[in-house]
Amino acid sequence: MGAPAHFIDQFRQLCRFLDISSLADAGCGDLEWMEGISRQFTLYIGLDRKELVTAQNDRLYGRRQGHFFACRDVARDPLPAVDAILCRDLFAENDPAAVSDILANVKASGSRYMLASTTPGAEAPLDLTAAPFNLPLPLMQFAEEPASGKLLGAWLIPRQDP
Repeated sequence: MGAPAHFIDQFRQLCRFLDISSLADAGCGDLEWMEGISRQFTLYIGLDRKELVTAQNDRLYGRRQGHFFACRDVARDPLPAVDAILCRDLFAENDPAAVSDILANVKASGSRYMLASTTPGAEAPLDLTAAPFNLPLPLMQFAEEPASGKLLGAWLIPRQDP
């Protein structure tokens, strides 16, 4: 899904502010909006459950330094430990049980932040702060689509005890 210019600018600023240099993009899709941003990361890992998508991304962008693509089910397959895991528009495509599995997988990854779409006041799985997920309010958030109320939030992922 594309992104308006104001969103892209705010996303860049958020990543710089949080010192995010490595990013796993869960549900990366065709990199329509990320294509121009991904170079700001020293490590960009695009994950998608569609093998054709990841193969095409690897063919088009895999030669960029620090860019890797893999076909993964982010609800079941282990996620890499990176500065941030991006879950933009990912939860809207899944039922609440799958979103719970994805959130558990994100937490188990050892990553520092989760950047995810959320729509306060919407039904599950769109509002991550409501039941059944009950995440705290994000550290930071900004409007993805002001008219729809959809936000991109940044959550600190709690460290798991060894």
